[in-house]
Amino acid sequence: MNLKLYRLLIVIFLTSLNYAHAAVIPQAGAAPIVFDQNATEDNITYLMASSAQRPDTTSVQSFGNPKHAWLQSFDSSEYLQWNVEVAARANYRVTMLLRTFSAAQSFKLEVVGGSAINFTINKAGWQREHIGVINVPAGQHTLKLTRTTNNGDIHLKSLELIEDAKYSAYQARVNNFKSDATSFSNYKYGLMFQYGGWGFPQSGQAKTLDKQAADFNVSNFVNMVKSTGAEYVIWSATWWTYEINAPISELDALLGHSNRTSSRDLIGDIANALDAEGIGFYLYYHTGQDSHLGYNSTDWWVLNNWPSSFLSSGTGDRDTFFNNWKVVIKAMGERYGKKLDGWFFDDGLVYYPAPFEALGAAAKAGNPERLISYNPWIVAHYTDFEDLSFGEDCKAEGAPMGGTGLYTSTGDKGVYGHCMPRMENDWGIRGANQTIGNPNFTAKSAYNMVSERAERKVPTSFNLMMYEDGSVSQKSLDVLKGMKSLFGNDDEVGQKTINDDANITYNGGTWNKSRNRGAGDYNDDVSYTSVNGAYAEYSFFGTGVKLIGPRDPSQGNIEVFIDNISQGVINTSGSSYQAMTTYFEASNLSAANHTVKMVKLDGNWMQLDAITYTNPPVYINNTDNTITYAGTWRTSSNRNVKDYQDDVAYTPVNGDYFEYIFDGTGIEVISEMNSDQGEIEVQIDSQPAVILNTYNPSRLTQKTIYSQFNLSQGTHTLKVTKLSGQYMLLDALKVTR
Repeated sequence: MNLKLYRLLIVIFLTSLNYAHAAVIPQAGAAPIVFDQNATEDNITYLMASSAQRPDTTSVQSFGNPKHAWLQSFDSSEYLQWNVEVAARANYRVTMLLRTFSAAQSFKLEVVGGSAINFTINKAGWQREHIGVINVPAGQHTLKLTRTTNNGDIHLKSLELIEDAKYSAYQARVNNFKSDATSFSNYKYGLMFQYGGWGFPQSGQAKTLDKQAADFNVSNFVNMVKSTGAEYVIWSATWWTYEINAPISELDALLGHSNRTSSRDLIGDIANALDAEGIGFYLYYHTGQDSHLGYNSTDWWVLNNWPSSFLSSGTGDRDTFFNNWKVVIKAMGERYGKKLDGWFFDDGLVYYPAPFEALGAAAKAGNPERLISYNPWIVAHYTDFEDLSFGEDCKAEGAPMGGTGLYTSTGDKGVYGHCMPRMENDWGIRGANQTIGNPNFTAKSAYNMVSERAERKVPTSFNLMMYEDGSVSQKSLDVLKGMKSLFGNDDEVGQKTINDDANITYNGGTWNKSRNRGAGDYNDDVSYTSVNGAYAEYSFFGTGVKLIGPRDPSQGNIEVFIDNISQGVINTSGSSYQAMTTYFEASNLSAANHTVKMVKLDGNWMQLDAITYTNPPVYINNTDNTITYAGTWRTSSNRNVKDYQDDVAYTPVNGDYFEYIFDGTGIEVISEMNSDQGEIEVQIDSQPAVILNTYNPSRLTQKTIYSQFNLSQGTHTLKVTKLSGQYMLLDALKVTR
């Protein structure tokens, strides 16, 4: 036999053995998958990766019933294919939901025997990626996805297809659905509580659902929230068990009993009390799957008739579950109306794929401006019909510094940022004699984290464990109160509190710092001297100033000067140690540079804890001649839409820009957001440029579209350039000195 022929036969034989070994897993669920070309809402077709015909060398990640995760072990040259059917030829826009572990991953999606898309994913991580448009002829066809590179594993959730001709209408519905998240993005931090009928006291037996709700002291709870400085609360409608602290008759009707609802509307009482204090109110919702209690062991989950096929393939009829969900969520939304600011829906692995438009309509019942979020965990966000990132796995870096809070990168691109860390060792009290662990943060570490995220307009929700009687960990409470004190008076417009500031001058004698005192001082420290004639001095730009320190029997008189003019002698002694008292306050100073000085006269000690000064921002209208405009700019006046000074500057030309040179530590760009606006580029000095999207379905005026604080004191240059959209506008600038 010819040697070359012999070798060829050996290769063919070995290859056939390999193919025989690689068994094929058939397509799961409907076959063919029929594309509904008549739907006008929820008209995305989902091709779940785990439902595809595929080689058995691929596998499905599992986290147990009833969650469906994704297909893994999708390696080089392997394929997935789906048998599909369309009534009429159409072009379909395709989005891929996947995780790559390295960049430059290449694929081919084809209609076997027809059109194809060759594409490359150029970044790593979970992402939603538009991969192109493919033509699908009428009739039954095979859609086949193949990996064309050999560089590691891929996790693939799905392909989402929507008719290209219907995409603009889809996008219009998305824009109409989304609510204004500005108020939420302006929050620094809030609190979350996994509290409900599943809870326990610190020791002993739990109360009944009715008794637990009836005994809860709302006034004490709200006072505790206020003491932390939290600006909003996320409260659990359901969690460890599917029990709701409210009389939801619609749920009773579904179940045929009222054992899962309480007679008292505790949720409503909390919503009302927080609303009276100007504190936002949001609800967390768990779907009630009972795997942690014994899968399919509760009447609620049995009622939902969950398909067994969903775990392994992401397929099966879940209409009963979604219909029951809409009944309960709509009822609660209508019950609480405008006092319910948003929903956080947990366990996106249970929802996806879902009729998200219909779910969103139910979730916004009673308040069309309500914010919606689904928890995708580590996966990219699941739908355009939501407003916020759920935040359990924080992706704050996706929101640029100085932006609006909208994620412009990471898998949650297109929704507004939010982070949700645990303060302690668990999310909530769910067992008898459960203890609350030590805080995961110090006041300083929490402050640093929240401050950095606040510069991105990404709020942080600290989850606090809470016992049945409403008590929380005092250690955790102390952390939150300490963080609140570190923010000091920053929450008050135009005020700033400084503590360890290098610009405070200590002279005239020996000064020392006392730290970790545990006496209630600002930032837990003070500076002190025992030398008469020693002084502390600080220069600032502003209209007012306070000197803050403790009173104590060992202290005596000090003299205070403003701009070298004596303001009199002040006695700082007290009958006992009293932290953070105001020694001296001056207001109504001219808006200019000033110097405050305190001098020790007598007594054993003089102590300085902090200095607060009033530093009102300066508004610069768009017509100010210190703003430099480059390109085709015009002014529109007398608009009557609530712009600052009733006018804006605008340009229709991409590449046009304005520049502003200012002396200060912060700046805000105030403009409008509207449907005829697009992306802009913002840069300060030589910092990396930030791309921001000023599009909004309806006009919003006097919006801070960019802000940057904590700049070094000195001269800075702001440059803002038009990139897209019909117009770019400038209303005003707000400068902090």
